[in-house]
Amino acid sequence: MNVSILLMICSLAAPPDAWPSFLGQGASKIDPATIPLTWSPTENIAWQAKLPGKGQSSPVIWGDRVFVTAIEGTMKEKCYLIALSLDNGQELWRQTIESPQTVRSTYTQSRAAPTPVVDGDHVYAFFETGGVIATDHSGKRLWQRVLRRSAVLSLPAEWLIAV
Repeated sequence: MNVSILLMICSLAAPPDAWPSFLGQGASKIDPATIPLTWSPTENIAWQAKLPGKGQSSPVIWGDRVFVTAIEGTMKEKCYLIALSLDNGQELWRQTIESPQTVRSTYTQSRAAPTPVVDGDHVYAFFETGGVIATDHSGKRLWQRVLRRSAVLSLPAEWLIAV
């Protein structure tokens, strides 16, 4: 199921060359005065792009590229790392990995919430289903790993901390 993503490009005096992780360079805060107070499909939107599945992660930026994650399927069967053009939202490439541990998708759980991380050479994405992927900026897959949660899920009840 395709979903539209809206990318709001704030009217900053000088747009950053990189927004490499959640909250940007050095986890800096955004000056509230630079954020538009209203937006709609036609107001304060630079472009829109259709993406697969669903996603709640923050986009990250390096140079002229925006990187996002998404997940698809009722059991979160497919995970996506996608690169878009910062100029116009055109999809530049997409890497798909099968979920190593499927989890039912519901409205009360995340849908590809972990924000990817980018540096000058690589893009990394970790998905709640246990898949981790690293690519270069051109989309070439460098490696993929599986981090299983089964050991955590099978802990004895007395090890769990009530909050």
